[in-house]
Amino acid sequence: MSRRAPNDVLMVGWHFKAVDALRQAGRRTISAVSSAELYRVPAHVPRTDLVIVPDSNRAEDVLAGLAREGLAPSDFAAIHTMREFALVTASLLAAHGDTQGLPVDTAVALRDKYVQKKLVRDAGLPTAACHLVDHLADLLGDTPPLPFVVKPLAGAGAFNTHAVRTRAQLEALTAASGGSQGQGPWLVEEFIDGRELHIDGIVREGVLTFLAVSRYLNNVIDIKTGGLVGSVTLHPHTEAACYQQARSLTQHALAALRLSDGIFHLEAFQRGGELVFSECAGRIGGGVVQDTLIHAFGTDLLAEWARGITGQPSTPAAQPHPHNHGWVHLQAEAGRPVRLPSLDALERQPGCVAAGLDLKGSRVIPDPAVSSNQRVAWAVLAGDSEQHVAHNAQNLAAWFHDTALLATVDA
Repeated sequence: MSRRAPNDVLMVGWHFKAVDALRQAGRRTISAVSSAELYRVPAHVPRTDLVIVPDSNRAEDVLAGLAREGLAPSDFAAIHTMREFALVTASLLAAHGDTQGLPVDTAVALRDKYVQKKLVRDAGLPTAACHLVDHLADLLGDTPPLPFVVKPLAGAGAFNTHAVRTRAQLEALTAASGGSQGQGPWLVEEFIDGRELHIDGIVREGVLTFLAVSRYLNNVIDIKTGGLVGSVTLHPHTEAACYQQARSLTQHALAALRLSDGIFHLEAFQRGGELVFSECAGRIGGGVVQDTLIHAFGTDLLAEWARGITGQPSTPAAQPHPHNHGWVHLQAEAGRPVRLPSLDALERQPGCVAAGLDLKGSRVIPDPAVSSNQRVAWAVLAGDSEQHVAHNAQNLAAWFHDTALLATVDA
């Protein structure tokens, strides 16, 4: 098969569900894939549909990989990604090839949290006050009012994100950075107290064609102290006022970020009767957001995204399921798994409608406090109310943790 076709889409980084959605929409996809992530690519994917590069997050690597295959960005009808760290790379490649893709300024705004918050604040939306420091040690001499949050400018999944509540915590965090000076610059922002939501959907030509609001089981920052990673999707009939607030915040935030076409995952805090903007990503939400929204609304976000890329009309919105749905990451103590619950046993737990085991054999169980995307297994759950789903998720997480038998890495 020829490597060139006028309607091909270049995906930067491997994302099976996005590739499959484009295939269903009638488009062949070529993926620029880092050699380290090749193990994720199913064996049935033709080698002609892959461009292997050292690091798919680097524009230089992807451009060189394309050139080795006799390709260039201009050979593609569109260039996109569902990988957080490849967002700017994909937009630069699209601009270089004068083809469809996320505008570069929008990609930068979706990645750099300081730029993002400034644009949103300038648009009159409530968001945390923030400033930059070059090194974590700078905070020892000029400490902001406690508590505050410190995070990378362009991170993801709460990796290296810390809530600093005491001077002792700040000193420990600074000491842990050692001679690296903490890999700055860092974003330092005020701590926003309130329950955290995520808002997911599709925007086409500046119009929100689908929006879903979910409340996290615990605020994401709480993973550092044992909090669960997961959420419950709020029902638009019982949470009409929240949906109205979320729609208004989202419309204005996307306009400020100049995201007029694509998929989004926006986070906000409920505080004193208002929604406070936190962050927005131009990709599918992490965790099990995609699967949960299919169960809750019958809407496949990636299918809608693919229809937008290929110029097809949106699918008419279905009525939301009468039950609430949610998802949870399932964890065990860090170490080597000796025995995990079977998938069948997992799926039989109360409220579980879908599940999966990510770790098998002797793979080392990750530390769940490192990042919100660390997990051993996952589940989608249903219930009669938000509280019912949250209760099922908490019970399932406790059952899974207690059922998994572990040995330490050194055993």
